[in-house]
Amino acid sequence: MDTLGSQFKLIADYTRHSADGDNVYRTTIATPDRVRDTLYRSATGSAYDILTADAGLTCKLPHNLTLRTGLRYTRNDMDDDSRYAICRGQTWQDAPEYGYRQHYTEQICGVYASLGFTARRWELSAGLRGEYTSVASQALDRSYYSLFPNLSASYAFNDLRTWMLAAQWSRNIERPSFPALNPARFQVSEYSWQSGNPSLRPTYIQRFSLTVIWRYRYTLTVGGNLHRDLIREIARTDQSAPDAVYIRPENHYTENHWFAAASIPLKITRWWNLTVNAVGVVQRIRLARTDTPATHCLLFTDATAAFTLPKGFYLEAVYRGQSRLYSGNSEVGPRHTLAATVKKQFCDKQLTFFVTASNLTGCGVEYVSETENMHRTLSGRSAWAGRTWKAGVVWNFRSGKRFRARTVESAAEDDRRRLTKSEEQSK
Repeated sequence: MDTLGSQFKLIADYTRHSADGDNVYRTTIATPDRVRDTLYRSATGSAYDILTADAGLTCKLPHNLTLRTGLRYTRNDMDDDSRYAICRGQTWQDAPEYGYRQHYTEQICGVYASLGFTARRWELSAGLRGEYTSVASQALDRSYYSLFPNLSASYAFNDLRTWMLAAQWSRNIERPSFPALNPARFQVSEYSWQSGNPSLRPTYIQRFSLTVIWRYRYTLTVGGNLHRDLIREIARTDQSAPDAVYIRPENHYTENHWFAAASIPLKITRWWNLTVNAVGVVQRIRLARTDTPATHCLLFTDATAAFTLPKGFYLEAVYRGQSRLYSGNSEVGPRHTLAATVKKQFCDKQLTFFVTASNLTGCGVEYVSETENMHRTLSGRSAWAGRTWKAGVVWNFRSGKRFRARTVESAAEDDRRRLTKSEEQSK
């Protein structure tokens, strides 16, 4: 728009995601006196429509100031239906109490502005976003307005910027994923089922952090993420069947995470690189306003060792570990996995053969839930998380040369993630 580089930008996105399924569930329950088989069948259909439009203006001002302002509109539509049947003897009988039809519409209107300043070793930024949200479904109609300020500052201790200090603070919102809003009742067995919750409120998060950066790669960060109305799955006893448990997402009153994170890349020798990342968290959970906070210490770590070997061989080993995790009245057991990849290069590094082994430790999963009159521990192994082997070949047509790639900016990335966020969190 001018010689300083000001620009006006309009981005529009439309995404439609649809899925249909015909599912059969067989459950076998063994008791000391008998073995019972139960067979369920469901036909499901889902359609999600996401429309976003973002109009933004970036103005380059004198004195190294940059002003960004704009408007944004988002419309999300969700349409789900399911029909259930149960096999009794040799015949299928409809189970309308498990079926559902749900339509959910969400509209978000936002306005935002930020001001950035750069001067020698300083970079400063301050912004404010306002959003009005309207929700309509069979379960409820509601609307709310929220403000989201943010501040950031960084300072370089030398001209090469090898020593830097960066600080950030912001108020954020995370809306429920579309699967979490679906009231469908999925019957896992006669003793357990799960469903979504269309009455979920969005999560509000206060994020703040202070990061020390050395030589562009070594970082140490301390900070906190303070959640209000955090969405977590809660296990409860079914009042109509005291021996049964159901799981559905609910809002916590508060959940605060205080953390320290370090990233340390090391070059042990010319042929051995080691990168270690570790995060320690102090977690404080309060399910309801009247509850006493429960405090837990968590640890996440991963280490990658890369070896460049003679004759074009390359070896990489990756370790990932996590301590026991706590969510509401449920827990996820500790998990430690080890993966390794061997590569061999040919034809002036254009042809690469590789073999990968994942989860060499054979680590399974463990889930624990505590309800009013039941303590349940579920241990299992699944194909997606088990020990797997993979072999392949890669041909690089222009080894050592850079491709010119075109990128397209999207205004709907956060909303698209809501399509599968529940699946990612469960994994």
